[in-house]
Amino acid sequence: MITAIIPTHNRPQCLLSSLQGLEQLCLHENLKVIVILDGCDDESWRIATLFQSPNIILIKGDGNLYWGGAIATGMKVAFDELDSSAVIWLNDDSEFEPKDILAVMQAHQIKPKNIIGSNLVARNLNKIPIYNVAYHVGDSLYTVSNLNGNCTLIPRIVYERLGNIDANRFPHFADSPYIEKAVYLGFKCLVTKNSEVGIHYDIVRHLPIFLQMLVFRRNYYQFLKMQLFRITSKWFIPYRWNYTLNKFGWKSFIFFPGIFIRDFIPVFLLAPLRIIPFKSRGKLVFWIASSMLRLSSIKLQELERELST
Repeated sequence: MITAIIPTHNRPQCLLSSLQGLEQLCLHENLKVIVILDGCDDESWRIATLFQSPNIILIKGDGNLYWGGAIATGMKVAFDELDSSAVIWLNDDSEFEPKDILAVMQAHQIKPKNIIGSNLVARNLNKIPIYNVAYHVGDSLYTVSNLNGNCTLIPRIVYERLGNIDANRFPHFADSPYIEKAVYLGFKCLVTKNSEVGIHYDIVRHLPIFLQMLVFRRNYYQFLKMQLFRITSKWFIPYRWNYTLNKFGWKSFIFFPGIFIRDFIPVFLLAPLRIIPFKSRGKLVFWIASSMLRLSSIKLQELERELST
């Protein structure tokens, strides 16, 4: 049996779409679904309770689980109580059809000891692929260096070797450190081409931090506060330290200051540019993205759209 885990927080229409896509699989395939409603409003609960199935389990969170805590809660139930052979991390805003989830489940039967991901595509970027494929493994599987939390299957053997996600150290962006640790221990990451799941690719959020600073619409100090002290930021200081420690061990005492300086010295040095009007800053960011970062034309179009909204 495989269990899909869906963390959600007040996105009832996304949750509705996800559960509709899984409902038939719960009836006809060996699949259970755990929905972690983390501090959700009444509308989200109303949507969740529309699906009266013993194979759909609802768990209430207090609003402080975030992604890592919600997934860790679901994994504990799935592996320790339901005796699942694998779990599928599935974000509530991922766009999929039942056949896409079924393809990941079938790939698990072929490669039961590997981490399996769906072929992720950016729905707002003309469905360009997210993962860089390395080489073929059979007819429908490809190796990749890493996977993220969108439609990714974690087999029981990984859970038994690594344990659960440490939500205290990785409260939100917990997917990368967990899978990187699994890869370090020798587990392989595979992508099945028979599954295509769409996600929204936020161009601005993937820019270097100093460019994000230049197009942040509120004041500079609020930007620093949100990036360094907000749990849902990838630059949240405790998360960044734990991520470095997870990757480099004791060498983190050497690498962490260097990584911090590399990321934030440009933020501090270029802060005076924020006196320039927002429209001009946007043009500067666009120029850097095109001439120095060499983003593709479709990514530049999306960046231009995001800067104009």
